[in-house]
Amino acid sequence: MLYIAGDSTVCDQTDPAYAGWGQLLPPYFNLGLSVANYADSGESSASFLGSSKLWGAIKGAMKAGDYVLIQFGHNDKTISATDFKTNITAYVTQTKAKNAFPILVTPIARATFSGNTVTAQHQHTDSAGNLVDLPAIIRQVGVAENVPVIDLTAVTTEWLTQVGPNGWQAYHALGTDATHTNRAGAAVNAGFVRDAIVGLNITPLKSFLR
Repeated sequence: MLYIAGDSTVCDQTDPAYAGWGQLLPPYFNLGLSVANYADSGESSASFLGSSKLWGAIKGAMKAGDYVLIQFGHNDKTISATDFKTNITAYVTQTKAKNAFPILVTPIARATFSGNTVTAQHQHTDSAGNLVDLPAIIRQVGVAENVPVIDLTAVTTEWLTQVGPNGWQAYHALGTDATHTNRAGAAVNAGFVRDAIVGLNITPLKSFLR
């Protein structure tokens, strides 16, 4: 099994104008591996972790040898660096405790521009005035816990830079939503996830790809 934990940029959307990348990932895999997308709109690293219907359900079903893709950050706009690191680390350690394999994913970039430049992504200032860089924290946890990190923030920032301030609308919901993708955008992002599984040589998960 491949489980997915995440937010609205990842989840199976019911509105056809929207699509999350987790929704477009299953076709990349052959029979023999099933994808269970538990990502849900509005979830933060803390709310998903504390939900018995979301993370609780994944933990309850998870078996040795399964994989879990974990992407949070879009709804963690006010969290402290310490709390975010604690949450992301909890996903990793609890997955490892089941003898399953966590894969951390930095959040997709928003299509926000300053001129032709994509603005800084998923950073905010905490109550003490400290900069909280969520993708950097995810990368740090990956190194500390020796687990792979799919850096979607970096790759989607690069992609949006190429698409430009006048081209991103074709890939985003309603042509106006800078955060949420439509089916075309979700397909691009799912392709980035697939490419990273190969590029990072995540085995044996890689062997299930078509």
